[in-house]
Amino acid sequence: MGLRDLKKKVSELLVTNKENPYITIIKEYPTIFRDREEMEKLKGRWSSIFKNDNPICLEIGSGSGSLLVNKAKNNPDMNFIGMELRFKRLVASASKAEKLQLNNIIWLQRRGEDIDQIFNDQELTGIYVWFPDPWAKKRQKKHRLLQEPFFKKVFSLIAKDGTLFFKTDHDEYFESTCGLLQTSDLEIKYKTNDYYKENELVEEDSSEFEKLFYHQDKNINYLEAKKKNK
Repeated sequence: MGLRDLKKKVSELLVTNKENPYITIIKEYPTIFRDREEMEKLKGRWSSIFKNDNPICLEIGSGSGSLLVNKAKNNPDMNFIGMELRFKRLVASASKAEKLQLNNIIWLQRRGEDIDQIFNDQELTGIYVWFPDPWAKKRQKKHRLLQEPFFKKVFSLIAKDGTLFFKTDHDEYFESTCGLLQTSDLEIKYKTNDYYKENELVEEDSSEFEKLFYHQDKNINYLEAKKKNK
């Protein structure tokens, strides 16, 4: 569905339906978007949906899908699943994937904390957490995704050589996360407080937030963590 057609459809639905129009529109992408009831039935069986045994990578908080769509386009031998809460962003993501006729990408409307309800042990090769809400105020920090319970789920769900990837512009959130990882079953293999001192920006491999911060000369914190050998 093109942008012009999408805007027209939204306008029509706003007139005739009190429901969020994007909730209706996302249902027009049944092979790209999976609803809540179906996704839990697919736990442990996502490879059957992709119809291959290629590695599966998950992005939590996929926004409007640019990063994951490019990864899927450039890595046809891998499968990608994006999780996002906002239906407008999900529609934008699904539209991009459909335009490129990608068959190795799926989107879910679900919170990152729920990953253990959707995926089985060692079902994921990579988990991307790119610029999550830092919940910066002291009273808000309990809402952060990257906490001890989440790391326990990651440890179970990623494969033996799987990786957790984390990027943020929020320095305190990054340092706090590094501290929590030291007491978890995950081990930091690489980290930096200024990713672009060592790396060039690759437009197709960057999120919208990342490009914005890069052009504002804001330092980007980055880490990769894997399972500890027991």
